[in-house]
Amino acid sequence: MSNNTLRRTLYLLLLTLPNLTQAAGQTLEMAKTQIDKLAEIDEESFASYADDNTYDEEYFGEKEPATIYYPKDLKERGKVPAVIIVHGFNCKQKFLQKLPKQLSSHGFICIIYTALDQKRPFQWPPGLMAAYEILRGESMRPDSPIYDHVDLSAVALVGHSMGGAGVLHTAMMPYPNGLRGKIKTVIGLNPYNGGPMMAEVGGGANDGLGDDLSHLQIPTMIVTGSYDLIAFPWKSLAFYNSLQGPAKHAFLSIEKMDHADWYFIPSEPNYPTVRAIVYLWLMAYLADDPAYRDYFVDSPGSAFDRYIKPVLGNTPNPLTRGGEPFPPYLLSDGGLDPAAKDERPAD
Repeated sequence: MSNNTLRRTLYLLLLTLPNLTQAAGQTLEMAKTQIDKLAEIDEESFASYADDNTYDEEYFGEKEPATIYYPKDLKERGKVPAVIIVHGFNCKQKFLQKLPKQLSSHGFICIIYTALDQKRPFQWPPGLMAAYEILRGESMRPDSPIYDHVDLSAVALVGHSMGGAGVLHTAMMPYPNGLRGKIKTVIGLNPYNGGPMMAEVGGGANDGLGDDLSHLQIPTMIVTGSYDLIAFPWKSLAFYNSLQGPAKHAFLSIEKMDHADWYFIPSEPNYPTVRAIVYLWLMAYLADDPAYRDYFVDSPGSAFDRYIKPVLGNTPNPLTRGGEPFPPYLLSDGGLDPAAKDERPAD
């Protein structure tokens, strides 16, 4: 190739770069517009309560009962899926309260609580089991607002950080140590699997539970952030890599999201993204709506390709030292309904 030809080729390439950048920006903007719509909370469509019936002093924070959120139109809905939500180390339920509000405004019953013991990952399963028993009890108590409205065959666990590791293991472990067989799907948000020295001094290295989820046989999603300095993305990836069996599995790394910047008040730039992804997964694998599975199918033109992939990435935090590479996402083929591609949800 002559020098003139090379210069001409480079010149033409440079001319196309602004168009490529503009197209990428438009794709990201379109994705975020859809995400914001999915993350909307209709404050008029749900109610909540927290009383003595939702308090377990052995596992819940002192004088802080669990809060149950539910759709106001339960009578019309009948039995609906339920979600148990728990926070991470040194936090309270209030930090996550927008998540159950959003989910309840879209038809789910949610219970969220403040954990009493939260120093090590292995301390979380008993509290999650207590929350499940409260949910089950409320579904059978005639005076309860959710009496006879909980579909106990469709219960999910969602947890953040140490709570994220806790829900993954609780869903896998058999009774009396866990809730295997009672949980339909599980989501670990920034699940803690050991981290920097500072984090391990406070929370250990997750050596009590480990990261082997090979016996977890239900749809499982791991969500992390590429900037996470507490629960390193590659350590969260170890949970995903251990998953086996035919159930659907997903690993999603949100570009430049830190460990907690999606829920800290008032700064929560990535909270809508996380809420939307959680909602979509629960619609697909808890409510069993096949149309929503297209959000987790990596194919050209799929809902995942248009709305989820643009917000994912694996740019490492500049403060990370000696980190390992990790992908922006991984999706298994398990649990895919072939009809899902033809039943894409309306934009």
